[in-house]
Amino acid sequence: MFVDSSALPDSAATNPTLPDFSTPMMQQYLGLKKQYPDCILLFRLGDFYEMFLDDAKLGAQLLGIVLTSRSRGKDGRIPMAGVPYHALDSYLPKLLAAGVKVAICDQMTQPNGRDLVERQVTRIITAGTVLDSKSLITKQHNYLWSIHLSGLDLGFSATDISTGDVFVDLIQLSALAELSDSLEHLAVQLPPSECIISLPFEHNVELREQLKTAGISVIHPFDGFPKQVKAAKARIAMLWPTVDWPAALSSTATQIAVAGLLEYIAYTQKMNARHMLAPRAVSQNSSVRLDPATVRNLELFRNLHDGTEQHTLLSVIDHTHTAMGGRLLKLWLAQPLAEAQAISTRQDIVEWFVRYSDECTETQQQLRSLIDLERVLSRLSLRIGNPRDVRGIAETLQHIEHLNTFLRTQPHLPEAFQKIFTELQKPAAQNLAAKILSQICDDPPVDPHDGGVFQPGQLPRLDELSAEITQHQQWMAEFESSARKSSGISTLKIKFNQVFGYYIEVSNANLHLVPPDFQRKQTLVNAERFTTPALKEHEQLILSRKEEAQRLEVELFEKLVEEIVQHIPEIQKIAHAVAQLDCLAGFAETAIINAYARPSITSGGALDIQDGRHPVVESSLKASRSANAQKFVPNSAFLDTTEHQLMLLTGPNMAGKSVFMRQIALITIMAHLGSFVPATSAHIPLIDQIFVRSGAADMISAGRSTFMVEMVETATILRRATPSSLIIMDEIGRGTSTYDGISIAWAIAEFLVTGGSSFVDTDTKQRQSKNLDGPKTLFATHYHELQTLEAKYPQKIHNFHMAIAEKDGRPVFLYQIEPGGASHSFGIAVAELAGLPDKVLETAKKMIETLERSDGKGAKKTSQLHLEGIDMNNTTPLQAHKILQELLKNSS
Repeated sequence: MFVDSSALPDSAATNPTLPDFSTPMMQQYLGLKKQYPDCILLFRLGDFYEMFLDDAKLGAQLLGIVLTSRSRGKDGRIPMAGVPYHALDSYLPKLLAAGVKVAICDQMTQPNGRDLVERQVTRIITAGTVLDSKSLITKQHNYLWSIHLSGLDLGFSATDISTGDVFVDLIQLSALAELSDSLEHLAVQLPPSECIISLPFEHNVELREQLKTAGISVIHPFDGFPKQVKAAKARIAMLWPTVDWPAALSSTATQIAVAGLLEYIAYTQKMNARHMLAPRAVSQNSSVRLDPATVRNLELFRNLHDGTEQHTLLSVIDHTHTAMGGRLLKLWLAQPLAEAQAISTRQDIVEWFVRYSDECTETQQQLRSLIDLERVLSRLSLRIGNPRDVRGIAETLQHIEHLNTFLRTQPHLPEAFQKIFTELQKPAAQNLAAKILSQICDDPPVDPHDGGVFQPGQLPRLDELSAEITQHQQWMAEFESSARKSSGISTLKIKFNQVFGYYIEVSNANLHLVPPDFQRKQTLVNAERFTTPALKEHEQLILSRKEEAQRLEVELFEKLVEEIVQHIPEIQKIAHAVAQLDCLAGFAETAIINAYARPSITSGGALDIQDGRHPVVESSLKASRSANAQKFVPNSAFLDTTEHQLMLLTGPNMAGKSVFMRQIALITIMAHLGSFVPATSAHIPLIDQIFVRSGAADMISAGRSTFMVEMVETATILRRATPSSLIIMDEIGRGTSTYDGISIAWAIAEFLVTGGSSFVDTDTKQRQSKNLDGPKTLFATHYHELQTLEAKYPQKIHNFHMAIAEKDGRPVFLYQIEPGGASHSFGIAVAELAGLPDKVLETAKKMIETLERSDGKGAKKTSQLHLEGIDMNNTTPLQAHKILQELLKNSS
């Protein structure tokens, strides 16, 4: 869904026309609402966050709660809806999913029954700045984008505020129409939850349409982008003063985008974020480029059936046991490595874990006990963390130290472990952990204002206050016991609440026994509440001591949090090392479970996979409980850039062509991740790009038919592919007439093995002798006419088909790749297997017989295709005679 400010009701989208109020509280509300007109304002009233007027109507609709109408004195009855303050995290996801901003207005002073409670907005929560765990997916990044156009330079920045990751890029466009493709590619790597744009572009229709086409769902205009480059640089330098900026950050457009991002974070969080990591470049030569169509068609993250992670490559290889590892794995999968040494380093660690499987299991067992360091650090940095977060950090750092010691003492560790060990070993962080554990109690409260956060001995005055509070509470316990005995009221109790403080409660049935020195404090339906001068005295002493103790504990807690914030860079490095270790141990577990092999990675040469398997299909077959579940049939593949550049694959649907081709792409991606692969052996050359054009899809909203989408994606492949690319073409030309489809598929296949030279070179022999390097290509087709390309380009194209056996006149799919072309499509037989009615099948069989006896249009088409490859100027009379005989034979 495309959601922007213009798509929401007035109260959430524009500065609404609000009525004037006469009561002080509603005047306070009105003043705050005017400051945040584009937000739903959650106004704290006691135990509830309340919404008023149009906010109440919209909030009730989005949250599915009751819309009420309350009297507000002179202001009359006004729409109102609310949620319990302690359950806010349960309601926020629904509001954020609708694309609205939420302003949290908290009480800054305690109610005293006399003065208006001071209130202010403490933070603004949006889809891209949310930090509570219930609104975030544990193993998924939550990216906030910022873009700024300067001419045709697009400055790009993205952050996951919950982890501190920051990315930058500069996209130099030749026309604004190219923007959606660039943004769509960025969205594959860094899928956004929200995008902010500088205010001058709010009404730029073309820009917004391009964002919409790229699938950016929540767009918020923001006027906090710096107006000058100097201001932008100063804003960036304030956070990263000593960091070597990526090249993209030298651009004016990128600097403004990053500065706008930082301003937006400060605006929403009401403070500067101190946990933001140094910016990294998105566009890297060290990663394999995967375009959106490829990611979608290979089902790397989401399956094409229901859009979930089930039955995806991610679901097969994700054996991570920490949230940090799960998020890093997704980033790795979106950006596979393209450097042999970096891949080898990962493989060495995976191989050690595979060889020492017991140690791998122990490592993963220890990883399970770790909290999400990255997100806890972010909350503490922005002052919304709690004592349990602090205690959790210390315990996790202690567990990590134990894990580090365990691994360091293992035998035959490869050199690749050393970098991880270096990041894990941070003495200052470990000292901090020891300090925290010595100060924070074992089971601290969530709210530091509740008291009881620290162990005794941290502050002498705090210990004194605690002793005095205990003493006065003991007096109250003794007073309660004495009052029961002296009055004869066995049910007499001393109770406490925030409004009335301490009081003695006596049921109505025992009112005649109340002593004369009891002073009435409150009347209830079934009881009376009393106090005494002595009780008042001890109450005041307890409350004053508690207030002082609370203030001291909060100050002590904030001081400890500040100390943690000072160590955030070190702890973030530890967290990243843990995430890497988690991913690599997970790769090893995947390899052990599925009998994967370590692929060899070369800087060039052939792609040679022996007995390869499709990781997802194989996993699904293993998981099937059906007694008739098949065992996956492995297949080998060999491709290079010279003599075996294009594998032309024919055979009927359901025979396994698509599975085979996809498994080659998936094995290649897995190899570039540093993972082991489903094969007995694999030699994988470094690939720069992987393209997969497959399936039928349309974009009705963008005015594109299935065939148009197919052609647009194919055009992109033909423009961008290099000799180092891997291309999967599955059934090109199916969305148009047969003749058009054959012609287009033929031309595309020929283009891929010639680089287009065949269209300008009239000498066939010279064209074939050039033997130009081209992208490694798997090309599946139902058009058997294309099989003649093997004869035309014998050093480039080789025919293969899916093996089919016949049993009782029906095809039996063997799922085996064999050399040579297919002789039959088995289309009607497949239709019969699919369960088409007998009447339909009979009609189809009669129709095909009629067509085969017809005037030979199909043969004429084939003859035309044969003629297209003939150079008449260099054909001998004998060759011409043979060609004529063949044409006559086909047309008879």
